[in-house]
Amino acid sequence: MSQAALFNVDDSDSMTIAQVAMQLNVSEASVRNWIKTSYLTSVYSGQVTRESFNQFKESIAGTEKLTRRANKLHRNSHDHVELCDRITATIKTRCSELDGESLAAEYENSLSTSYKNKEGVYYTPAHIAQSFFKQISVDFDTATFCDPCCGTGNFLVAALKAGFRPSNIYGFDIDETAVEIARLRLRELAGQDVAHIEHRDFLADVPMVGDHQLFDVIVTNPPWGKKLTKDAKETLAKRFHTKMSADSSSIFYFACHRATKPLGFIGLLLPESFFNIGTFQDTREHLLLNTIVSLHDFGKPFKGLVTKAQGFISQKLSPKSGSTVKCVVEGNTYERPQQAFSSNPGKIINLNCTEEENAVIAQIYSFPHITLRHQAKWGLGIVTGNNSKFCQTQPKDGYMPVFRGEDITVDGLEPPSCFIPADLSLYQQVAPVGLYRAQEKLLYRFIANSLVFHCDREQSFCLNSANIVVLNDSFPVSHSAVARLLNSETVNWLYRKLFNTHKVLRSNLEVLPIFHEFLKSYGDSFEEGELQAYLKVEEDNGTFRTKE
Repeated sequence: MSQAALFNVDDSDSMTIAQVAMQLNVSEASVRNWIKTSYLTSVYSGQVTRESFNQFKESIAGTEKLTRRANKLHRNSHDHVELCDRITATIKTRCSELDGESLAAEYENSLSTSYKNKEGVYYTPAHIAQSFFKQISVDFDTATFCDPCCGTGNFLVAALKAGFRPSNIYGFDIDETAVEIARLRLRELAGQDVAHIEHRDFLADVPMVGDHQLFDVIVTNPPWGKKLTKDAKETLAKRFHTKMSADSSSIFYFACHRATKPLGFIGLLLPESFFNIGTFQDTREHLLLNTIVSLHDFGKPFKGLVTKAQGFISQKLSPKSGSTVKCVVEGNTYERPQQAFSSNPGKIINLNCTEEENAVIAQIYSFPHITLRHQAKWGLGIVTGNNSKFCQTQPKDGYMPVFRGEDITVDGLEPPSCFIPADLSLYQQVAPVGLYRAQEKLLYRFIANSLVFHCDREQSFCLNSANIVVLNDSFPVSHSAVARLLNSETVNWLYRKLFNTHKVLRSNLEVLPIFHEFLKSYGDSFEEGELQAYLKVEEDNGTFRTKE
């Protein structure tokens, strides 16, 4: 089944939940919540009326504070058919006078933010594309190169400039207009047509691409978090054996690996989350079975995206004992043993960490500890579905206080400044009430670069910028002691060096060490120096080192 078929929407009187989610660039869970709150009309299970969808899109999305993604779609969109027709007509009628580079920039700049988010399309700057080829050791004169998501041809151009022969360069994309631009650019540079630049679905054709040909080098920037239907994910994950990693980045990684020759090279530009969150652990495990040549942190090259872009170059070859990886971060270059990444919890590839810092991490984990995995109940804060409608700044009859992430501090909760109706049935998503009303629980900020926890004994409710943890009765450490530990400078440094994310994810928290023996002795009253002395580490100019 092709990608195009997986996203087909017809003109019938009803639409599936997956089709609505794709059209509005939101999750299927959001669509189900809108059905529950009567914004959309359900005709039967899994279907909504097209009339209610059209009315919702025209009259509600963008006017009520439903979800950031839905409103972004309403405010920031473009007519993609008109754009493609215009670009195609320009190529056909003015081909001899066109500048492919400028046309590519025009097309890329005309794509709306909502379209880029939905399709996961972020075009690679030229300097980043060129940097990948500096780390690949092949005979460019004879080797074959492929970009399976070539777009307007940024990696194809870089490959040609690196020395690949035009006849050995292959490019594929499901965006026909982008492919036309890529052909124009390659023709301008090579002085001839490049035959293997095709409007083609790489995922549908692997391993049949190029008449069963495998490539010496594949370098690409695959779709980042492309909105796939559940059926699409299951179909592609099964085909490429991705295990639990069914994100578009993982799917393309496994597809590229299948299409690369033994001893060939693979280079991917990916969101930072690929390297450090649990969703991609299976993919990282597979990557670490190959030789990683280099890792690069490119900062934030894409306007409007808060995530960093990071890349790897690997060789389809089992790593040798003691092999090292070249890491390039913010202009600094250093070597890391590949085994160090394999030893990290969750196979995290934390390229922002030096070898010395990784030695500190290994020492910290060497001390007796337990984790929160399978040892706690987790809950999300309340999702109202419409904060502007439900949230008040002053208390009223029938309203209750709720706390936001920003209200949580290491010293306690700020006084409540948000109040919502106490009728929990009004809201899109509410965790089991027993979690909120637990005698003790942990509240923590969800959107944050560091850990901020509070031990709550007041049965407080929170919004979804804060989350909840209730430790199992058998857990050997108190809630207050765990909060003190997770708020510590030492554990925060560890967290940043492992994950470096702007969201505090459950999967990450579940692998942090809880030093139960230390906490049994000190409880929640320990000093930072006492924890560092126990772990035999010390702070040194913003980082940590092992004590002599």
